[in-house]
Amino acid sequence: GRPPQAVAFDLDGLLVDSSPAWEASFRVTAARLGCDLANDQIDALMGLAVPTAAARIARWSGSGARTRQAVAILDGALAAAVAAEPPPLLPGAFDLVTALSGRVPLALASNGPAPVVAVALATGDTGVLPNLPVTGIVAVVGLVALLGSLLLIPRLRNWVWGRIGPTLAQVWPRLVWVLGRPSRMVFAMLGTIIQFGGYVAAFWAALVSFGLTDLPLGAITLVFLIGNAAGSAAPTPGGLGGVEIALTAGLRALGVATATAASAAVLFRAITYWARVPLGWIAFRQLVKHQDL
Repeated sequence: GRPPQAVAFDLDGLLVDSSPAWEASFRVTAARLGCDLANDQIDALMGLAVPTAAARIARWSGSGARTRQAVAILDGALAAAVAAEPPPLLPGAFDLVTALSGRVPLALASNGPAPVVAVALATGDTGVLPNLPVTGIVAVVGLVALLGSLLLIPRLRNWVWGRIGPTLAQVWPRLVWVLGRPSRMVFAMLGTIIQFGGYVAAFWAALVSFGLTDLPLGAITLVFLIGNAAGSAAPTPGGLGGVEIALTAGLRALGVATATAASAAVLFRAITYWARVPLGWIAFRQLVKHQDL
């Protein structure tokens, strides 16, 4: 027969053993709604999407809870279960994906929320599965494609160029100068790595200050990356407001309470963004004063 043109993997039960996390989250959700689940009910829920499973649990509980409330509880319980004990990769899963990687396009399907899927992949005890895009990554690519298509509109393109053109005219000669000196490129790359590590460390410290000491470093890093990228799309200076909301949403996906997640996100941004504004203003004034800018 013809060789496959692409391969789509199911995550749960094929690549990772996530059934314990799902069962634990089902039972937590039922307990929060005031009921217990029998084993046959757990079996009936396995393989269902979160909204469908949450709706059934809400109906079985007889508590009158709305599906949206049950979905929020199940999402949080599932994220907490995955963060506390990442699902192990099933035997042969890593070798299978590695063997196909680079030969055909690979994709991933799961009923779990995208942040939970990302944590499962990034913190699996056997290693990260290569080249399996999750919804968040696909969404970022789609956003870039959308912005690129908007630039096809002449009036919008001229407006954007009018805003960034003068800045590029000043930056481009210096960029060419740096690119022509490999040693400076090495220092720039090292600086970027150190800066990234510093941001992740500051985010971790903000979480620890609120007692969140059990979150995996991989999950924290992933929340920072996705939250910072998504929040920076906000039309405000430095993603002000957008980054805080995105980081809070990412922490909520890991099962952190909303108040704690928001407080940790605001503290992190206060240290790494807001507190630097007056320092930046002073530095700017000094550079102008000495005619370095």
